Amino acid sequence: MRKMNALISLFICSLSTACFAVPQRNSHVNKMPSPEKVTQEIDKMGARAFVLNLGDSSKKWRYIINKISTGQDEWLELVPRLSVPGLVGWHEDLESALAEAIPGNAQGVMNVIDKTDNLSIEQVCAMPIYNKSIAKQNEYVVNSMQSLYKVHTITAQKCLDHLIDVVKQAPPFSTESL
Repeated sequence: MRKMNALISLFICSLSTACFAVPQRNSHVNKMPSPEKVTQEIDKMGARAFVLNLGDSSKKWRYIINKISTGQDEWLELVPRLSVPGLVGWHEDLESALAEAIPGNAQGVMNVIDKTDNLSIEQVCAMPIYNKSIAKQNEYVVNSMQSLYKVHTITAQKCLDHLIDVVKQAPPFSTESL
Protein backbone atom coordinates (compact mmCIF):
# COMPACT_ATOMS: atom_id res chain seq x y z
CA MET A 1 0.00 0.00 0.00
CA ARG A 2 2.87 2.36 0.84
CA LYS A 3 4.40 1.72 -2.58
CA MET A 4 1.10 2.51 -4.26
CA ASN A 5 0.74 5.78 -2.33
CA ALA A 6 4.32 6.72 -3.19
CA LEU A 7 3.72 6.02 -6.89
CA ILE A 8 0.49 8.04 -6.89
CA SER A 9 2.24 10.94 -5.15
CA LEU A 10 5.11 10.80 -7.64
CA PHE A 11 2.68 10.72 -10.55
CA ILE A 12 0.69 13.71 -9.24
CA CYS A 13 3.89 15.64 -8.58
CA SER A 14 5.15 14.99 -12.10
CA LEU A 15 1.84 16.17 -13.54
CA SER A 16 1.86 19.38 -11.59
CA THR A 17 5.47 20.09 -12.54
CA ALA A 18 4.72 19.46 -16.21
CA CYS A 19 1.69 21.72 -16.08
CA PHE A 20 3.66 24.68 -14.73
CA ALA A 21 6.95 24.13 -16.52
CA VAL A 22 8.13 26.86 -18.85
CA PRO A 23 8.76 25.44 -22.31
CA GLN A 24 12.41 25.39 -23.35
CA ARG A 25 13.33 26.89 -26.67
CA ASN A 26 15.43 24.73 -28.90
CA SER A 27 17.35 27.43 -30.68
CA HIS A 28 19.37 24.89 -32.68
CA VAL A 29 16.19 23.48 -34.25
CA ASN A 30 15.22 26.89 -35.62
CA LYS A 31 18.64 27.28 -37.24
CA MET A 32 18.34 24.08 -39.24
CA PRO A 33 17.38 24.68 -42.86
CA SER A 34 14.18 23.71 -44.60
CA PRO A 35 14.34 22.13 -48.07
CA GLU A 36 13.30 25.49 -49.49
CA LYS A 37 16.14 27.27 -47.67
CA VAL A 38 18.68 24.72 -48.93
CA THR A 39 17.39 25.23 -52.48
CA GLN A 40 17.72 29.00 -52.14
CA GLU A 41 21.26 28.71 -50.81
CA ILE A 42 22.26 26.34 -53.64
CA ASP A 43 20.75 28.73 -56.20
CA LYS A 44 22.64 31.60 -54.63
CA MET A 45 26.10 30.05 -54.21
CA GLY A 46 26.10 26.88 -56.34
CA ALA A 47 25.98 23.28 -55.16
CA ARG A 48 29.72 22.73 -54.78
CA ALA A 49 30.22 25.91 -52.75
CA PHE A 50 27.16 25.13 -50.62
CA VAL A 51 28.34 21.60 -49.77
CA LEU A 52 31.95 22.65 -49.17
CA ASN A 53 30.77 25.55 -47.01
CA LEU A 54 28.87 23.10 -44.78
CA GLY A 55 31.76 20.76 -44.11
CA ASP A 56 31.12 17.02 -43.79
CA SER A 57 31.07 17.06 -40.00
CA SER A 58 28.73 20.01 -39.57
CA LYS A 59 25.48 19.71 -37.69
CA LYS A 60 23.68 21.23 -40.67
CA TRP A 61 25.01 18.59 -43.08
CA ARG A 62 24.12 15.78 -40.65
CA TYR A 63 20.64 17.30 -40.30
CA ILE A 64 20.16 17.38 -44.09
CA ILE A 65 21.41 13.80 -44.46
CA ASN A 66 19.10 12.60 -41.66
CA LYS A 67 16.14 14.32 -43.30
CA ILE A 68 16.95 12.74 -46.68
CA SER A 69 17.12 9.32 -45.01
CA THR A 70 13.51 9.72 -43.85
CA GLY A 71 12.40 9.49 -47.48
CA GLN A 72 10.27 12.62 -47.39
CA ASP A 73 9.84 13.80 -50.99
CA GLU A 74 10.76 17.43 -50.28
CA TRP A 75 14.13 16.29 -48.91
CA LEU A 76 14.71 13.65 -51.59
CA GLU A 77 14.24 16.33 -54.24
CA LEU A 78 17.40 18.02 -52.96
CA VAL A 79 19.65 15.04 -53.70
CA PRO A 80 20.23 15.72 -57.43
CA ARG A 81 21.28 19.25 -56.52
CA LEU A 82 23.54 18.11 -53.67
CA SER A 83 25.14 15.24 -55.61
CA VAL A 84 28.28 17.06 -56.71
CA PRO A 85 30.82 15.03 -58.72
CA GLY A 86 34.21 14.79 -57.07
CA LEU A 87 33.03 15.24 -53.48
CA VAL A 88 33.35 11.58 -52.53
CA GLY A 89 32.63 11.72 -48.78
CA TRP A 90 29.52 13.83 -49.24
CA HIS A 91 28.41 11.66 -52.12
CA GLU A 92 28.71 8.52 -49.96
CA ASP A 93 26.60 10.22 -47.28
CA LEU A 94 23.90 10.88 -49.88
CA GLU A 95 24.01 7.29 -51.14
CA SER A 96 23.69 5.95 -47.57
CA ALA A 97 20.82 8.33 -46.83
CA LEU A 98 19.02 7.18 -49.97
CA ALA A 99 19.55 3.55 -48.97
CA GLU A 100 17.99 4.30 -45.58
CA ALA A 101 15.02 5.93 -47.34
CA ILE A 102 14.18 2.92 -49.55
CA PRO A 103 11.88 1.09 -47.09
CA GLY A 104 9.74 4.18 -46.52
CA ASN A 105 9.72 5.65 -50.03
CA ALA A 106 11.21 3.38 -52.68
CA GLN A 107 9.41 5.25 -55.46
CA GLY A 108 10.92 8.56 -54.35
CA VAL A 109 14.41 7.07 -54.13
CA MET A 110 14.07 5.48 -57.58
CA ASN A 111 12.97 8.85 -58.99
CA VAL A 112 16.11 10.44 -57.51
CA ILE A 113 18.35 7.73 -58.99
CA ASP A 114 16.71 8.25 -62.40
CA LYS A 115 17.28 12.05 -62.21
CA THR A 116 20.87 11.92 -61.00
CA ASP A 117 23.62 10.79 -63.36
CA ASN A 118 26.30 10.19 -60.75
CA LEU A 119 24.28 8.03 -58.34
CA SER A 120 25.00 4.33 -58.42
CA ILE A 121 22.39 1.60 -57.98
CA GLU A 122 25.27 -0.55 -56.79
CA GLN A 123 25.88 1.81 -53.86
CA VAL A 124 22.34 2.95 -53.03
CA CYS A 125 20.91 -0.57 -53.26
CA ALA A 126 23.77 -2.36 -51.52
CA MET A 127 22.58 -2.05 -47.94
CA PRO A 128 25.30 0.41 -46.85
CA ILE A 129 24.11 0.39 -43.28
CA TYR A 130 26.64 0.62 -40.53
CA ASN A 131 26.34 0.03 -36.79
CA LYS A 132 23.13 -1.94 -37.03
CA SER A 133 22.37 -5.23 -35.37
CA ILE A 134 21.73 -8.32 -37.46
CA ALA A 135 18.03 -8.06 -36.58
CA LYS A 136 17.92 -4.44 -37.85
CA GLN A 137 19.77 -5.39 -41.03
CA ASN A 138 17.29 -8.22 -41.64
CA GLU A 139 14.39 -5.85 -41.02
CA TYR A 140 15.89 -3.36 -43.46
CA VAL A 141 16.29 -6.01 -46.18
CA VAL A 142 12.74 -7.32 -45.81
CA ASN A 143 11.19 -3.84 -45.71
CA SER A 144 13.30 -2.65 -48.66
CA MET A 145 12.42 -5.68 -50.75
CA GLN A 146 8.71 -5.25 -50.02
CA SER A 147 8.86 -1.57 -50.88
CA LEU A 148 10.89 -2.07 -54.07
CA TYR A 149 8.63 -4.89 -55.23
CA LYS A 150 5.70 -2.45 -55.28
CA VAL A 151 7.49 0.01 -57.58
CA HIS A 152 7.10 -1.08 -61.18
CA THR A 153 10.08 0.58 -62.84
CA ILE A 154 13.26 -0.75 -64.41
CA THR A 155 15.33 1.13 -61.81
CA ALA A 156 13.41 -0.46 -58.93
CA GLN A 157 13.84 -3.92 -60.47
CA LYS A 158 17.60 -3.35 -60.86
CA CYS A 159 17.78 -2.09 -57.28
CA LEU A 160 15.86 -5.11 -55.99
CA ASP A 161 18.06 -7.49 -58.01
CA HIS A 162 21.20 -5.85 -56.67
CA LEU A 163 19.97 -5.95 -53.07
CA ILE A 164 19.19 -9.66 -53.46
CA ASP A 165 22.70 -10.26 -54.88
CA VAL A 166 24.23 -8.44 -51.90
CA VAL A 167 22.22 -10.56 -49.47
CA LYS A 168 23.25 -13.74 -51.30
CA GLN A 169 26.91 -12.79 -50.86
CA ALA A 170 26.56 -12.04 -47.15
CA PRO A 171 28.30 -14.44 -44.80
CA PRO A 172 26.10 -16.95 -42.99
CA PHE A 173 24.53 -15.93 -39.72
CA SER A 174 26.68 -16.57 -36.69
CA THR A 175 25.78 -16.03 -33.05
CA GLU A 176 29.46 -15.25 -32.45
CA SER A 177 29.05 -11.94 -34.27
CA LEU A 178 26.35 -10.77 -31.85
